[in-house]
Amino acid sequence: MGMIILIVEDSVTRAECLSNIFAQYYPEAKIVVAHLSSVAIRFLQNCYNNNIPPDIISLDYDLGFYDTSAPVVNFITARAPFFAETKFYVHSLNPVGANWMLNELRDNGLMVSRIIL
Repeated sequence: MGMIILIVEDSVTRAECLSNIFAQYYPEAKIVVAHLSSVAIRFLQNCYNNNIPPDIISLDYDLGFYDTSAPVVNFITARAPFFAETKFYVHSLNPVGANWMLNELRDNGLMVSRIIL
């Protein structure tokens, strides 16, 4: 199976920008964009059920309409060993939400970096 990249981002423009950046570096990758936390969790549950962890997950915090990536991060950290080889990027413009995600992922031993778009 090829590389899998999940982008969790509510803005179509920012999701497209991230998709283009990742596509330049990983042209063969399957890039999935989730605009809602529920969609991201459904995708990750499918990955988990099929024992195929994503290679990269890039996270925004605020997803609009009172939705955030907090449930996504909670899903991931509850299954941290499964995501041990996944590279995480936090691209959120919300500094409080970004720091929370960084700390939660790091506290669970996951590889995470902060990126600014």
